[in-house]
Amino acid sequence: MGADTLNGDAGDDALFGQGGADIINGGDGNDLIDGGSGIDAVNGGADNDTLYGGEGTEETVHGDAGDDILHSGGEGHYYGDAGDDLVYAGLTAGVNEFLDGGTGSDTVNTTTWNGTYVVDLAAGTTNFDESFTNFENVVTGNGADTITGTDGDNVIRTQGGIDSVNAGDGDDTVAGGGAGDTLNGGNGIDTLDYATSTGAVTILLASNSASGGDAAGDIISSFENVIGSVLSDVLTGDSNANVLAGGAGGDTLDGADGIDTLDYSRSSTGVTVDLAAGTAAGGEATGDAISNFENLIGSNAGDTLTGDSNANNLAGGDGNDALDGGAGADTLVGGGGDDTYIVNHIGDTVTESAGQGIDEVRSNLAFTLGANLENLILTGASVIKGTGNAADNEITGNGAANTLTGESGDDTLDGNGGNDTLVGGLGNDTYYIDLGDNMTEKSGEGADTVMSRLDSFTLANNFENLTYAGAGDFTGTGNSAANVVRGDDGNDTLSGGRGADTLIGGLGDDTYTVDNPGDVVDETGGGGIDTVRTSASHTLEAGIENLVQLGSVTTTGTGNGLANTMTGNNIANRLNGMGGDDTIIGGNGADTLKGGDDNDTVTGGGDNDLLMGEAGNDVIDGGTGDDDMRGGTGDDTYVVNSVTDVVSEAGGGGMDTVQSIVAWTLASGIENLVITTSQSVAGTGNAGDNTITGGAGANTLSGLGGVDVINGSGGADTINGGAGADMLTGGTGNDLFIFAAGQANGDTVLDFDGNGASTGDRLRFTGFGTEAAGATFIQLDATNWQVTSANGAITEVITFANAAPVHTEDYVFV
Repeated sequence: MGADTLNGDAGDDALFGQGGADIINGGDGNDLIDGGSGIDAVNGGADNDTLYGGEGTEETVHGDAGDDILHSGGEGHYYGDAGDDLVYAGLTAGVNEFLDGGTGSDTVNTTTWNGTYVVDLAAGTTNFDESFTNFENVVTGNGADTITGTDGDNVIRTQGGIDSVNAGDGDDTVAGGGAGDTLNGGNGIDTLDYATSTGAVTILLASNSASGGDAAGDIISSFENVIGSVLSDVLTGDSNANVLAGGAGGDTLDGADGIDTLDYSRSSTGVTVDLAAGTAAGGEATGDAISNFENLIGSNAGDTLTGDSNANNLAGGDGNDALDGGAGADTLVGGGGDDTYIVNHIGDTVTESAGQGIDEVRSNLAFTLGANLENLILTGASVIKGTGNAADNEITGNGAANTLTGESGDDTLDGNGGNDTLVGGLGNDTYYIDLGDNMTEKSGEGADTVMSRLDSFTLANNFENLTYAGAGDFTGTGNSAANVVRGDDGNDTLSGGRGADTLIGGLGDDTYTVDNPGDVVDETGGGGIDTVRTSASHTLEAGIENLVQLGSVTTTGTGNGLANTMTGNNIANRLNGMGGDDTIIGGNGADTLKGGDDNDTVTGGGDNDLLMGEAGNDVIDGGTGDDDMRGGTGDDTYVVNSVTDVVSEAGGGGMDTVQSIVAWTLASGIENLVITTSQSVAGTGNAGDNTITGGAGANTLSGLGGVDVINGSGGADTINGGAGADMLTGGTGNDLFIFAAGQANGDTVLDFDGNGASTGDRLRFTGFGTEAAGATFIQLDATNWQVTSANGAITEVITFANAAPVHTEDYVFV
């Protein structure tokens, strides 16, 4: 209750002085301050404050900066200071109260005075115990008041009572109460406001006639503009330039003579108004009957405003508006939002302020975008020009041969059919290209992109990037700069040119030509079967399946985790498939080829190659030349084409097979041999358990050690199982089976057919001695036969699985 000092902070404070001579400072923020009783000093500080002086005498209240509300409650001084302030005059008679609105458009509110009062804004006087200055606006009470305005722009609102208002000079707004007021707008462009009327009004400006609702009994003069109520009003202008706003309700609005404006700025939803058709719909335009207007003002929502053959002014306000001036030389102002302007007269002007959305002009005439306009679309079928500005423009032609110029900014130019000339200018520009288009870019004018609708395109100088904008298979070629070349969903062929390029194929089976070590290939995973063609060493990027080495220098190619197909050139290549089931083809040249992990096919060419399958079940084909083939782990298959080929297999490296067209002996660690020629070549196993298969010719097949499976297949073959219990098949032809002493026991012949004649299969026993010396071959049972050496030291049993008879003529001891 004492003399307190209260200081707020930067937030929204509530400070109460109560009794005592208090000093209260609100500081920043929207503060609420009540000085209470006592002689107080109150300062609201910055922002929008609400201040109560309290019940003391000699109060001093300052609103400071911001739009403040001051309530005077006793004798003292009240200052609105900066901002548009509202000051409530006190009710207590006989006290000395001084009110100062300060700078801004300030309002004094005397609604608590219910007598008959005179308020003169210009003189700052009243017949109540107040003095005031620097107020532009006034709101009075329910008495029969007399109000005089200033030479400036005033807003004067009276309540009940038969009031008299003389607004004076300036562009004033006057709203009377509902008791038959005398309202004079004075000089200037003045507005008569019946927005709060509870009944529909009829206002005829030409005859100064007012009736209905709050206008009943009013005497009006010197008004140019009218605001109607929310009901169905009748508003008619005169020969002056009138602005009529009917408000809600189905109004009848007639501009009459003069250049008149139909105003829907108070509508909360968008309106559609066509001056040529005389129609109005949507928002507060719903149900309106309009006539004799030259200009339109839209709402702050999305409006569609259309002029007529006159020179119309169309103002869209906020919202995404569409403005079409019609046939005259029109002025189109979109305001905030993403607006669309229709230009069809050489005298049309389009105005936009900065920061008011992304706006578009549609013109059937040559047009240059003004400031703060972003996009231009040429309409019609004429050969016309479209020119941008300093912003980032999108400029689109019609079907004719247009000239589109972007100027500065990052522009997008699209000729849209026709043999167009596209000039990007400064900035990072984008060109959409059709057949017949011509593009112009100078050196140093930005990083520019061509969007090609053509299925084949090569970048000219001073263009950096190329993207396919069609729907087929694209062939795109860069230039000597560092390009970005993009395909699409088709099977694209992309080449960057000599620079360090980025190639992006997209979906489809794409082919990339890489000709610079700095080139980068970017492929969407799963985007088709893609191929890199390069004359340089290269590692396949993720998502690329194939690599083709070009040129005439030694290169290194490296795969990825996919199933790659890698093809070398005719020089000595080094190719490594890495992961995946790869197909690696060396070409000519002494290549070093590695399959890597998984099941690979590795093929040499016409020189002496080193081929390594590494992990997995690999197929290794040396091709022609003297090749060195190494399988690694897994069940590998070797294709041998030369007797000087070398095949090596690590111990325990799987079940491996040699397929040979030449005579071949299996190296250690390899299990199987297949003769793949029809020529008569020999095939020899090793000490392990081998499977040896002959070809169509007369092969000599030897198992050596181990439990072997030998099949002669076609031809008159010579088969020797060697040591171990071997399984022998002659196949077709008159085959010769050789059994050496000490190696025949346990052998089985599956298809012996001796026939006792020269055309059948034959048996040859070596090392047993001769029959003359006592060697014998006798049948033990249906399938088993015993061979005994001449000295009786060796006795071995051979099985004939087909129980074929053996004639004396079918075997021989040597």
